[in-house]
Amino acid sequence: MNKAIEFLGASLLCSLAFVWIPANAVAQEEADLDSSMADVLGDLSLEELLNIEVYSVSKKKQKLSESAAAIYVLTQDDIERSGATTIMDALRLVPGVEVANVNNTLYSVSVRGFNDRFANKLLVLIDGRSVYTPLFAGVYWDVQDTMLEDIDRIEVVRGPGGTIWGANAVNGVINIITKSAKDTQGTVASLLIGDEEKGTYAVRQGAKLGEHGHVRLYGKYFDRDSSERPGGGSAMDQWRNGRAGFRADLDYGDDDVTVQGEYYNGKSHIESQSALLVPPYQTAPFRSVNDYAGGHLLTRWTRDLGDGEQTEVQMYVDHTDRQADGFNYYRTTFDAEFQHNRPVFGDHQLIWGLNYRMVSDDSRSSFGFSLTPAARRTNLFTGFAQLEFSLLDDALRATVGTKLEHNDYTGFEYQPSGRFIFKPAEKHTIWGAVSRAVRTPSRAEDDIRINSAVVPPGFPSNPNPIPLVLALRGARGYQSEELLSFELGWRTDINDRFSLDVTAFHNSYNQLRSLNFGANGVELDPAPTHAVQFVDIGNDGEATTTGAEVAADLVLTEDWRLRLGYTFLSLDVDDTGAIETGIDSASAQNRAFLRSLATLPGGVEFDFNLRYVDSLATETAGVATRVDSYLTGDVRLAYELTDSLEVSVVGLNLFEDDHKEFGASVFAPGSATGIERSFYGKITLKR
Repeated sequence: MNKAIEFLGASLLCSLAFVWIPANAVAQEEADLDSSMADVLGDLSLEELLNIEVYSVSKKKQKLSESAAAIYVLTQDDIERSGATTIMDALRLVPGVEVANVNNTLYSVSVRGFNDRFANKLLVLIDGRSVYTPLFAGVYWDVQDTMLEDIDRIEVVRGPGGTIWGANAVNGVINIITKSAKDTQGTVASLLIGDEEKGTYAVRQGAKLGEHGHVRLYGKYFDRDSSERPGGGSAMDQWRNGRAGFRADLDYGDDDVTVQGEYYNGKSHIESQSALLVPPYQTAPFRSVNDYAGGHLLTRWTRDLGDGEQTEVQMYVDHTDRQADGFNYYRTTFDAEFQHNRPVFGDHQLIWGLNYRMVSDDSRSSFGFSLTPAARRTNLFTGFAQLEFSLLDDALRATVGTKLEHNDYTGFEYQPSGRFIFKPAEKHTIWGAVSRAVRTPSRAEDDIRINSAVVPPGFPSNPNPIPLVLALRGARGYQSEELLSFELGWRTDINDRFSLDVTAFHNSYNQLRSLNFGANGVELDPAPTHAVQFVDIGNDGEATTTGAEVAADLVLTEDWRLRLGYTFLSLDVDDTGAIETGIDSASAQNRAFLRSLATLPGGVEFDFNLRYVDSLATETAGVATRVDSYLTGDVRLAYELTDSLEVSVVGLNLFEDDHKEFGASVFAPGSATGIERSFYGKITLKR
């Protein structure tokens, strides 16, 4: 109850900070609907696509072609025509992004290597709200969902973003940006039914909000079936989720205010086993149920001061509950941020800002999993400044800046970067960057204990007359992981039918997470008396990655476009002295995709995606797991029966009955399952 009161109180404070909405302000929706930006993006030329305004590189609007970073944008049209049913599946079509299903419930998502269920070097945001969990240092992807029809674009920055976004934006930033309420007026309802997707139901209603604003309300529910074990039978990984929310946007001339909130509740399942202190010392495989619920409320106020000067204030509160196998975790996050953009010294631009974040959590332990102390509150203070110079009549632009922050784990951290962008010719852009980024410790790395296995008495590895517990333990002296990154890129729209984007990078990592043998001893509690061998989390890992990413866009005809992506990644890990690092791992050396987007006579959309992923290998507790390379394809057919009614049929993973995408790892120890071929039909009503 105290946690609920804390969440509701913070929510009320956050929402009242900026805006008061008069009673009875919601008016009847206008009869005609404006086309949303997402609809327009699907028809843009290559030159217009390069001129899309992005926000995620510098925390200000700038053209994609003028961004000194490896950035790729998935538009609403890209998402819709991909046939993807989740945000994670849509991200498969971004060069440099690694997406793998562990099973029907668990996803591993990363950028430029180090993929895992809790890949810990990727910062993910939804409308400026961080969804990176401070518990494990990663993202609970089973929670990240919204109406895909309401996503305006997904901006993916490959490479460090710590100077702007702070710690944990080490290998990349994924910024999911939803549409303004003004662009989601009227009614949208969709029904999706398939053999694996048992049912997805979504509805959204938009309306005017007085004379200065608009609002939308939405709800969504889905139910995904279990996958199959490699040898047959259910893998017990069913997944269902429901959510409801709103977004209001108010426009008062120079002042824009956004208020949005959401509540979700769901269950995800995985096949699991638990260690026992008594015979048989391990349970039989069972369906482990993850019950989760939570919500957030966010308010953002932007003021245009004229002459290129702007201020922005954002606050949000986020609460989550997760319960699984006797371990319960409750977390509330409050975040407040101020940012100021202004021109200085003529054409130069200064961006600076301050941020405060408080995370309060509580937990209930089980024999298998515990945090000590059970409850903890941490504070994060950050400030950043970035100056952009314009040189050579704007043919050369240089950006320097740094982020300074203080956290309760390692104290002060700094993350500087220097970037340049040069246009030697009208259709050619060269950019480069040198950056330092850090990944700060998570709650688990500081306070965790996982009793992963019990060795019975008399086994060769346990000569003791009592059971031996193998326990993973956090380290209070755990330090931040460090990255020094070098990037170089080239963009060109050679003509109005072909564009090319190439990036090369070299990253050097220090103080990476490792596992090392620790102390051993005897414990009386819980009974019976047992020996324990600790495996301690440490900072003994080092690694380098070298790679290249290619994105190409080819317009064959007015109604047919091809998109190509290729990623090469070489990962070299040095974990001398450690048992393992848990990182030398699930990142394929070669990845590629080809998309064909065609509109046939009669207005039928015929789209297909081909994806290739190289083989990969993981190792956990000395046991190697190999995942073979695979080539798979998706096909989508869609037709507008009327101006307001569309039907589509989609086939996913068509080339095999099933294929495996991921193996076991430190934080995904359960058996990975095959991802099955599937089909679904969808009806969408827009009024």
